[in-house]
Amino acid sequence: MALPQEKQLTWADFKARMAMIQAEQRARMFSTAPANVRRHVEHEVRRGYSLDEACDLVLERIVEGRAPVDYVALTRRILKEIGWTPKRERA
Repeated sequence: MALPQEKQLTWADFKARMAMIQAEQRARMFSTAPANVRRHVEHEVRRGYSLDEACDLVLERIVEGRAPVDYVALTRRILKEIGWTPKRERA
């Protein structure tokens, strides 16, 4: 038994809904990024890593997790605020 024609979703409705959901998820991810990055760095430091090593690990996990490029850039900015020095600058 099918829904009446006016209640059936079209592909355009579905795509619009998916775009809205993805935008909400993206906004949530970016709004919580600073707290999450700091929390993960603190965890790695408590495990015995130096600040630079902890930041390197956090960044590697984010990159390997295939996060969006602008999220990786935001993470790098947050890590630099914490006091991280990129590997290229340390060498």
